[in-house]
Amino acid sequence: MTQDSKALFRHETIARQLIQDIRSGVYPVGTQLPPELLLGQMFKASRHTVRQALKTLTDRGLIVRRASSGSMIISAHEPRIMVQSSAPMTKALANPSDLVRTIVGAKFVTVTKTLAKMLQCDAGERKLRIHTIVRSTESDLIVSAVEIYVAEAYAGILDHPSHKTMRISDQIVDMYDEEIERVQVEVFAGKLPAPMPKLLNLDETASGLGIIRRYVGRNDAIFEVSVTYYGGDQHVFLMELRRQTGGLSP
Repeated sequence: MTQDSKALFRHETIARQLIQDIRSGVYPVGTQLPPELLLGQMFKASRHTVRQALKTLTDRGLIVRRASSGSMIISAHEPRIMVQSSAPMTKALANPSDLVRTIVGAKFVTVTKTLAKMLQCDAGERKLRIHTIVRSTESDLIVSAVEIYVAEAYAGILDHPSHKTMRISDQIVDMYDEEIERVQVEVFAGKLPAPMPKLLNLDETASGLGIIRRYVGRNDAIFEVSVTYYGGDQHVFLMELRRQTGGLSP
């Protein structure tokens, strides 16, 4: 065993013992740990090893170290930091395999000031707007309605041989040698804009859930924006929070 691995094992042992002492009340919250020199004598360890152990306690939120006043104990237990797990949301954002898309319309539009905010482009630009509906082959129910905006330069996708079956973003990559560097996703709720209620077979005053996806390609430019709309009771998203733990067991 090398000297470095011995030191690593030693500082972990010291950290575990100090954590146990803090939790058992040997060193109560609000008091200070013994100075580094004394800790070194107690554990028969070098000052460097003691400092490594104290850093572990600092990283776990148990102590605060100050040059003038030493190591103050601020908690007997590691803070429970909750972090979002991406797996449930990723699954929710992915379309089930039994869905099929039907294109119901396509036309060129001039971007208004309001629309420019959502598309993150300049008002006055021309875009190809495509309306589609997504239907379940199992139930034959309309699951969602989608509004897609494509840069005018990529309007040739209307002639793509797989235009009705391939994802629009994949068509652009295929025909124009574009790259999908990243996708920005926003989720919002509110009254469904026209013609979405009609496409979803809902009342014109219906509310629902919307998901904006902005496809960012080369030169950090957005080349496609899709907005998927769901009826208010047609879709549920699950987000899961998990407790983030430190590197050492207590």
